[in-house]
Formats: sequence, structure tokens, C-alpha cells
Amino acid sequence: MTTPFSTVNKSNIKIYFDYTQNFEATQNDKFSVLYSTDGITYTAFSPDIFRYSSILPSSWQSIEIPLPQQLDNQPSVYIA
Repeated sequence: MTTPFSTVNKSNIKIYFDYTQNFEATQNDKFSVLYSTDGITYTAFSPDIFRYSSILPSSWQSIEIPLPQQLDNQPSVYIA
């Protein structure tokens, strides 16, 4: 989980991060990105991101995900 950050006076925000894909992960090994404006209640907003790869060796993947519009202009946003 991130520390809270502000999106006041910002819109069309995207997040970028890297994750690993590997052959040892199962085909059901996946995660989603969640957001919160209070640090208590979280909502998934990304599609499932699968970590399994049939290609050896493990590799880093970069991803860009736009934040939902309801997070524009918020004083506190958390990402988990």
C-alpha cells in the first residue's frame, strides 16, 4: 500500500510499475490494483494481472494503468 498522495488539481492520472512474470507461477497467480480515499475501504480498478509466463527465465514487465476519474481532484488517494 502507498502512503496517501494528493490528486488535487490533477486529472487523467496514470500509475506505472514493474512486476515479475515467471514460469514458476501458476496460471492462476494474479493480482489487481486497488484504490482508496480513506485508507480503509479499497476498490479494485485494474483488470487481473497474471504473473504466469511460459517463457523462461523470469522477466520484469512494465505496466501503465489509468486511475479512475473519481480519483481526480482528491486530497488523499491510496493505492494497494
